Amino acid sequence: MVDLRWAKPLALLLTLAGAAAGLGSWALVWFTIDLVPGAALADSIEVMGETAAPALAALSLAALALTAALAIAKTVLRVILAVIEIAIGIAMGVSAVAALVDPLAASLPAIATATGLEGHAAGLLAQSLTVTPWPYLALGGALIVVAAGVLVALTARRWPGASQRFDATPPASPQSGSSTPHGTPVSDWDSLSAGDDPTGTTDAR
Repeated sequence: MVDLRWAKPLALLLTLAGAAAGLGSWALVWFTIDLVPGAALADSIEVMGETAAPALAALSLAALALTAALAIAKTVLRVILAVIEIAIGIAMGVSAVAALVDPLAASLPAIATATGLEGHAAGLLAQSLTVTPWPYLALGGALIVVAAGVLVALTARRWPGASQRFDATPPASPQSGSSTPHGTPVSDWDSLSAGDDPTGTTDAR
């Protein structure tokens, strides 16, 4: 039988890494937009991940919480959590891909805040748009979370169980009425002087 003791720590580590990548990229600049001169106080604006992919933070936190649940879950629950983790990873990926496919649409809330215009009119104020590496980090984190979920699903039944070192049965205490070792010679002599037989035997009559 193949030893899969490495699967549990690897799955937990991958889940943590993917969640951290998604959460970290969410707080960074995804797009830089040059605006039409005079459209706003600044000639360019920076669009954060929280604007371009607002759901990414909640999904990343869910993956982070899932790590703790997987660490203590029983076998059946691990499989259920694996399916949930795969779904979370896919949702993270969809959130990142949607922003990358149409970065201007994802940036409209930031343009509206800077210019006071909304919708199509706000989009017309963008002259150029530059994509930073951070949305790709979010997408990579999503793929890692999916991979971790697949790993859990494939190996959950082979993860080591909880340690049994505290479950050992304590040694039985001596039963009442069982024979005990004789005392010291001095104590035996004292018992004999008091009229007691230290050996516990009686004369046959």
